Amino acid sequence: MIQFCESAPCHVVGGREVWKTLREELKLEANETSPDGKWTLATTSCLGLCSVGPVIIIDDDVYGNLTPDQIPGILARYS
Repeated sequence: MIQFCESAPCHVVGGREVWKTLREELKLEANETSPDGKWTLATTSCLGLCSVGPVIIIDDDVYGNLTPDQIPGILARYS
């Protein structure tokens, strides 16, 4: 499960680009699960981590201060 924070603070500091990259890498839209059941991509209104936005949580792992180029490497950790 990947939770993506779509709150305004995350959005303003680059969340839009991170979201686009997540969707492209996973070939999923919001609230979709991959055919193999490995990934579910969900949005949330706030994760309470605005000081380190943009933020995603994968299972119980938190990733902050994200840039789009970090996404492929983060996802690779779960393969």
